[in-house]
Amino acid sequence: MASPQTNDSHRQDPITLEMIDWRGCPVVEYAPARVSGQPSFIGQRMPVSVLVEWVEADHEIDEFAASYHMHADTLRRAVQYLEDGPPVHVVKLAGCPVVERGQKGEPVFTGTFFPVETLFDQINPDFSCARFVRPDG
Repeated sequence: MASPQTNDSHRQDPITLEMIDWRGCPVVEYAPARVSGQPSFIGQRMPVSVLVEWVEADHEIDEFAASYHMHADTLRRAVQYLEDGPPVHVVKLAGCPVVERGQKGEPVFTGTFFPVETLFDQINPDFSCARFVRPDG
């Protein structure tokens, strides 16, 4: 199963962000005020990435549902969306002065733990880092 990843073979490598477009999944939303805007289950504070990691570790969906008090059908719909091959956007962030690697190798805004991926709606394959840099700074 594919999941958002970064190229972290070397910390000096250009930062590349692969983002799954969850906007087509009927049980997922991007809510800026919830979990820092990460794709999460509708009405929940549960990022979809937690389920993706759970399933990739070969754990059962029913066990996840029981552990996090969620409906198994909702979780199955998200997994099915992922298995159906959703769009994945690749964004190259090489040379971007406001982006660095976080503790897990993921692109974050410099000096923060704020993941670049949380601004998915602002980022696309034609993304220019200049959008994050003020003209005077």
